[in-house]
Amino acid sequence: MTDLRQSFRPTDTLTAMDASETKAITMAASMVTGPLPDATIAQRPDVTAARLAAQQADTATRLQRALRTPSPTIGGGYRHADGQASAIVAVTMPLPLFNRNQGEVIRAQAEQQRVQYEAVVVERAATLEIQQALNAVEINRERVAYIERECLTSARESRDVVLASYRLGAANLIDFLDAQRAFRDTLHTYNQALFEQRVSGASLVAALGLDGSR
Repeated sequence: MTDLRQSFRPTDTLTAMDASETKAITMAASMVTGPLPDATIAQRPDVTAARLAAQQADTATRLQRALRTPSPTIGGGYRHADGQASAIVAVTMPLPLFNRNQGEVIRAQAEQQRVQYEAVVVERAATLEIQQALNAVEINRERVAYIERECLTSARESRDVVLASYRLGAANLIDFLDAQRAFRDTLHTYNQALFEQRVSGASLVAALGLDGSR
């Protein structure tokens, strides 16, 4: 078991997103600007599977309807009688007076309706997930920009001013520690915002069914 009392020092820091991360999220966000296009939703594997199931159910229904009308049977033969040869062609058409495949047609129609409803539910859930992911991306992007613009720079400058004053003897150690603590708190908030921005970006890429490496 790791001894948590041991001292440690971080070796890396969380930085703003690099060009590849920004490009992937920007491309994902551009795909859902305005009304969500059908081509965007169709990229998701769950939507693709649901639509394929609906198509298969429709094909099964049409097949059962076609089976209500039996196919004719064509036969033929050759006959030789009284010195004359003749060819015989016969067409047999069953008449479905009692069995018109009604049960299978009804069953196939019910299954088709169920699968179609499921496809609608999957598509609506996908649309909601994409929209929520996009909203999170926008919120976290604005949050990071606000902290960088309004908080981080100000906290760093305040700490540096107090440090300079402390070195000149114009401020005491408590003043410097307070300024340092305020800067660390702001930096912690900024790092948390960067982390949430990355998570929301990855969630949007995943919600769209995209490859994040593109």
